[in-house]
Amino acid sequence: MVEDPECPEEVLWIVAQHDEDQNVLESIYFRADNSDRTKEVLAERITGNPEDLNRRRNIRQYEIQDNRHKVFCGIPWNHISTNADGSIRMCCQMTQEDVEPMYGTLMKPTGKAFTGKDPVEDYRNHPDLRKVRADMLKGIDPAICRLCTHEEKNGIGSRRSGTKKNYPDMFERAIQLTDADGTINTDDFPLEYIDLRFGNKCNLKCRSCGPTDSNLWYEDFYKITEVNKMPPGEFQYRKHEVMTVEKHKDGTYDVAGMLDWWEDSGLWNYIITNVENIDRYYFTGGEPTINLKHRELLDLIIERGVADRVCLEYNTNMAGIPSKVFTQWKHFKEVRIGMSVDGIHDHFEYIRNPAKWTVAEKNMRRIDTEEGFDHVNACISLTLSAYNVLHLLDMVWWWREQRWNRLQDWIVIHNLYGPKHMNIQNFPDSVKQYIDRRYNQFIDDIQMRWRDDEDRFWKRKTITTLRAVLDHMWQKEQDPTEWMRFHTWTKQMDDIRSESFDDAIPELAKVIADARATETRTRTAKLKTAGKKR
Repeated sequence: MVEDPECPEEVLWIVAQHDEDQNVLESIYFRADNSDRTKEVLAERITGNPEDLNRRRNIRQYEIQDNRHKVFCGIPWNHISTNADGSIRMCCQMTQEDVEPMYGTLMKPTGKAFTGKDPVEDYRNHPDLRKVRADMLKGIDPAICRLCTHEEKNGIGSRRSGTKKNYPDMFERAIQLTDADGTINTDDFPLEYIDLRFGNKCNLKCRSCGPTDSNLWYEDFYKITEVNKMPPGEFQYRKHEVMTVEKHKDGTYDVAGMLDWWEDSGLWNYIITNVENIDRYYFTGGEPTINLKHRELLDLIIERGVADRVCLEYNTNMAGIPSKVFTQWKHFKEVRIGMSVDGIHDHFEYIRNPAKWTVAEKNMRRIDTEEGFDHVNACISLTLSAYNVLHLLDMVWWWREQRWNRLQDWIVIHNLYGPKHMNIQNFPDSVKQYIDRRYNQFIDDIQMRWRDDEDRFWKRKTITTLRAVLDHMWQKEQDPTEWMRFHTWTKQMDDIRSESFDDAIPELAKVIADARATETRTRTAKLKTAGKKR
């Protein structure tokens, strides 16, 4: 309402006096037509650093005045991303197989991927990067940026929107200094933001993961390929390289080349040479906090005396963070942690084997209460799949009741698209209808239970997020092949890990059992009808 150009000044003044939601107050603050009395009220009531507020005001004005800014993202100009095997990609949000280049991976003319071992300058003006830049500056939303576009439409903070806030002057600089075909002088746009995955070493083997991102998966993956009579241990890494899990005589498993790409690396050499100029790192893996190279880099930044200018971003499972890393974090300007936690208690342990919930919860409470972590911004970053779509409701309730001091009190949801058999879009309609009813009843319960003004922002964020899950679920028709694969895969993994889907996720297990019973009755009825003589 307050962003509507026709909103009366009297209404803006009243809202500015009484609304407690800082997002609403900012929306008024960012208007160019405020009266003096509205400005006076806002000066007393709005919080935040004036410099940050003015930066956000500029971004808002760009969005209104220039359609190009809506699709713009600084990542193609000042960022590069690695895969666990060291291959280079434009951005970790580029997850599509149906858009070239697949997964945003930068390929050489030889058909091989660029890797961290290659000199950085060899790919800074790669044709695919140039095309994304040129499209954005024409106001074209690149198809490969679809995940950010989808998240923004569903009211979820995207990497693109976050990057605009972190680098508010990048849009103007890009317009002025980028050639029509997307070429840049890399001296004008040095790498400031780097996504690093030092291999796939991990302490967990999560259900939605695999050998590409967790070495702990190797044994289970080898076994499941044997069960399915596939080439033992063979998998394709991000569609660009075939790799094989090798089983050794001593009973151990490994994949050649996954754990050492950074040695004698062009990217690593670039980082240590330019460490004073890089102000943001994103770490994932594997599990980044258990990786020795990651800790070595943090020590280097601290020793060079620039940690107080650097922001660290993480995707971490919270199930095994070493004490040394907690100590290192206290030196940095800001630490933003996406806590990749997909459930609580037994549910967490089933999805993220062999994690222990008590360990993850202890680490979360340490961040929330320990002295020296006021600069840490941590939130739950949940991957929503077939395994936790109903459990999410219990988790939202539990999370809100904790009344955290520092941890964000609403849960950020990322819908899982692959593996496809875990995508909730592939549930049959009867299961989707049950989920839809449960979510809408839960939304009603939220509105009844939390009525205070102080809960208004949380309610709005949570309800928007839950409705976005339903929109995603109904967006596509079921793929029957993937639905059958879900049952087969779940049973095989349960057998390999000595676990039980029915025991770990009983509500969903019953709904699915009812759906399968209905399917069986329908097929039987059709067969009987087909067999009748006329």
